[in-house]
Amino acid sequence: MQSVRTLVLATAKFGSKVQSLKASRQLRFSSTFSSTSGFRAVHSSEVKHQGPVAKPKDEEKQQVVLVNAIRDIDGSMITIGTSTGEQHQYPSVWLRDNCQCPKCFNTTMQSRTVDWKYFDINIKPTHVMAEENQLKLVWNDGHESDYDLNWLLERSFTENVRKEWMKQHYPMTRISWGTVDFNKILKKYDFNDILNSDATLLDWLENIATYGIALIDNTPPQEDQLRRVADRVGFIRRTQYGEEYMVKHQPGTSNLAYTSGNLQMHTDLPYYDYKPGINMLHCLVQTEGTGGENQVTDAMHVAEKLKREKPEVYKVLTETPVEWCDIGQESGYSFHSLYRTPVIL
Repeated sequence: MQSVRTLVLATAKFGSKVQSLKASRQLRFSSTFSSTSGFRAVHSSEVKHQGPVAKPKDEEKQQVVLVNAIRDIDGSMITIGTSTGEQHQYPSVWLRDNCQCPKCFNTTMQSRTVDWKYFDINIKPTHVMAEENQLKLVWNDGHESDYDLNWLLERSFTENVRKEWMKQHYPMTRISWGTVDFNKILKKYDFNDILNSDATLLDWLENIATYGIALIDNTPPQEDQLRRVADRVGFIRRTQYGEEYMVKHQPGTSNLAYTSGNLQMHTDLPYYDYKPGINMLHCLVQTEGTGGENQVTDAMHVAEKLKREKPEVYKVLTETPVEWCDIGQESGYSFHSLYRTPVIL
């Protein structure tokens, strides 16, 4: 069986990587969105023609916690002071909204059940007590709330705790790249490893989140194989071109992508409000002769360079709405998609 490659490109959510497919080739696409991350994976194939909760340090958890009482006279804030001298402030309305009692929070569903239709945003505590590592509040409507003090410290609004939360839950930092960096950042993965190893799958997703592009080797040359990769991430998103579609030379076509001409650099589906985050291009058979190369660039890198060297141009591209439009027919259906937004968001 012939081994081919799958190129994965993140386009919207992870660094605005732009993909382009060029000249004399036959391509197959499918798209997928993760139900949790909201990104889209587009599959393409090229065929022969004649790409935890932020937690305080353990020692902080062991410290004696003292309640310094209500910060503001009107009761809008409560300050918790620790034995190390740190101050943690909590809005009263936030504390009431996050009451953990059975009436206000369903532990099985991990969901608040407070009905906001009847919620008093001006709620204030009438009593504030600390006992047995618990903060106890009695509200002016008579409701009582107990909070574990370590639970509160884990959700502190202080800058250090917020940074730790971001570090643990969003560990990937988007890194832009240019031509000289491409060979260094393009990481390769094996098709079967993606399917069978959760660790490899996670590394692949984190790499895409960081650089916006990755290469999967040894993908079987059948049209249904990319869907297996997509299903490892989420569900396939349908567009006006369907879930999977073949892009190939078609005489008489109204779409430039279905010709053997050069397809310039572009972003897919900018005329959608909910834009794709990942394109997956599955090359089934390498094109013979010249042409047919997949061209990629990092639009985030381009935007950074523009902002640095041509700030006036960058300003226009970020502030001036333009029309994004796609008109045509596909599988017997006519469509006219239109969206208005600046080039750089």
